[in-house]
Amino acid sequence: MRPKLRLAAITAALTVLVASPAGANAASATPRLDHAVRIVQRDAQHHSGTRSKRVAWATFRYVNRTIDELRAEHEALDLHIPLPSTVEEALGRRAGACGNMVAVALAIADRLHVPARPVQVYYTMTNGQRGSHTMAEFYIHGGWRLFDILSNTVYRSRVTHRLLSLTQLKKMPLARALRRAEHRYDTGYNQHGPDVYFRYLTDPGAQVTINDHGVLTWPSHISVENIPNYIGRPATFGTRHANLSARFTGLTASQVTVHLTSGCSAGRIVARSGIRSSAPVGSSTTTVTLPVSGPNVVLSIESGGCYAILQGIDG
Repeated sequence: MRPKLRLAAITAALTVLVASPAGANAASATPRLDHAVRIVQRDAQHHSGTRSKRVAWATFRYVNRTIDELRAEHEALDLHIPLPSTVEEALGRRAGACGNMVAVALAIADRLHVPARPVQVYYTMTNGQRGSHTMAEFYIHGGWRLFDILSNTVYRSRVTHRLLSLTQLKKMPLARALRRAEHRYDTGYNQHGPDVYFRYLTDPGAQVTINDHGVLTWPSHISVENIPNYIGRPATFGTRHANLSARFTGLTASQVTVHLTSGCSAGRIVARSGIRSSAPVGSSTTTVTLPVSGPNVVLSIESGGCYAILQGIDG
């Protein structure tokens, strides 16, 4: 082989060695998400409007028909299998709760460069316990538009015919807001009133955390036992979660005992009141006692992707 040809051959071989494996690894790391993105791109061609609108609708429909909440409930109750913790797992099992659905939708939107964000609502259920629901908002026509993927529901203005945001819906009387519902579950109403999926409209005290930033307020007399209340960075809802904190009011003791399920290999739980106190949390931590000063305390988690689920608080 002549020198010039040998050099060209070596250069070509190096190009293949450098470029091909990286591309192959990137594609194989998330094969199910890659497949979902291809389907959404294909389906988006059959919708009308701007690209963001077409992708939003295609994503909404794809995730709703792919991720099955009832399958996740069966796995949890009958097989004792926890909810999926990643987008790939949710797509592979075709199962998950509202948070899993939103995580999948946001991952698809990120891949297709369409602005989207999670919307978390905390409300009081009919039995007095606290509940939460996660939805997605896509940026369409110059504003955020709500897509309740689990409930297969969107809301539209009767004047402009454009989709509404959750903030707009919360300003409306309940009946008026629900009249704007489309693609709603057949069980939207039952003999006990609005279905649980629409409690974010029926509870006047519902707290909305948009893009997962904010502090959630909990009066100390309300039990949080066995209700998932994330603080920190919950992996179940994907990488977009920023730090969440929980504020407890009406405390009377000089210390609080926090019962939790830790999602941390190593982190710290912090209590801010009249003083700041903290304690380490790890994968085996279930109870932490912290000194506090005053009737109000804000709990948070520090350290990377660390999070905890509050099971209860005494104090």
